[in-house]
Amino acid sequence: MDNRSVDFAQYAVADKGYWLHHALQQFGGTPEEQGIRDHAQQMNIDPDTQAATRHWSANKGFVWTTTLGDHPLDGPTNSEPQRKVSYAVDYHQTSSFVHCAQPALDNYFPEQHAPFRVSQSSGQYIQPGQKVLFTVVIYLHSAIAYALFGLGIRRPPNINQEFGETLQALKPVERLHGQNEETH
Repeated sequence: MDNRSVDFAQYAVADKGYWLHHALQQFGGTPEEQGIRDHAQQMNIDPDTQAATRHWSANKGFVWTTTLGDHPLDGPTNSEPQRKVSYAVDYHQTSSFVHCAQPALDNYFPEQHAPFRVSQSSGQYIQPGQKVLFTVVIYLHSAIAYALFGLGIRRPPNINQEFGETLQALKPVERLHGQNEETH
């Protein structure tokens, strides 16, 4: 666990090397170049884009592998099929909004036979906001639990109760297609 923590922390250096490379490309031959080089030397950073193009763990499929891995906090009810569903909903589906895939564009699709105009999202097809709130609350709770576990600190007794109350206070996620909807 300590080695993985060190790998994660050292990835910050790889990220700085990535941006150093681009800063030198942008400011090469200008008065700013020497200041950039001096700062990089003080921080012991080399201009390198390669190290930052891989995942910090150096493992391909890191999120998927981690999703299927066992952890003492997971408990007996967190089976592989449940983990796969969580991955699909919480990671894969939400990634469509980060990477601008089709689900992210659905609310912006022009109406047939209507002139195109720039406008706000119609909200007709998918409203990710409420899903995002659930995902943030659930993973914030998990992140706190895993961090406390990693630090060897007992979880405060009221944290699970507060988490449950917060989830209960959230407005339910509206379904795009109802169960009683007619199919065409």
